[in-house]
Amino acid sequence: MLKIGYERWVDEKRFDFIYLLNSFEHLRDWKGFLKFMRKHLTPRGKCLVLCPNHSFPYEAHFGLPIIFNKNITYALFRNKIEKYEKANNASGLWSSLNFVKGKDVKKEASKYGFIVTCDNRIVSEIIARLDFDEEFRSRHKHILPFAKVLRTLGIVKLIELPIFFRFRPYMCILISPVAGQS
Repeated sequence: MLKIGYERWVDEKRFDFIYLLNSFEHLRDWKGFLKFMRKHLTPRGKCLVLCPNHSFPYEAHFGLPIIFNKNITYALFRNKIEKYEKANNASGLWSSLNFVKGKDVKKEASKYGFIVTCDNRIVSEIIARLDFDEEFRSRHKHILPFAKVLRTLGIVKLIELPIFFRFRPYMCILISPVAGQS
């Protein structure tokens, strides 16, 4: 299997479906990826993106609150970040994060003739996953109290409303060419 980044892709082939599962937030140039998709998605093609939404003040890889931005967060949590990377053999993980925000993806995608639709159930599904996926629960044990509060107050379904898109900690979006454009 050939493994190269989209930046080095030279084939003119077009695809009906492209997906990025927990990788979009690591692209050096996610806006450049949208440009790439403009050229490589078929007119009816779709791109599914699942990744953290850094509009929400939480960095899921490290389990840290985001304090204003990436640089300030790093300055405040440098020791914890470096300790995590060393313990998990994940050197460079922090520097690979682009802190992409769902609202910015929507805005930028429209410049390339795409529409973005969101699966508003993603947070509900993540909270439900805490009940049956032991490994997921152990990796994200720090969110258990928040999940319990959301359930107890019945707020989980409220978060599914489209107006809360920019405030969800995770995004599941489908990017498609506007009909008639290729």
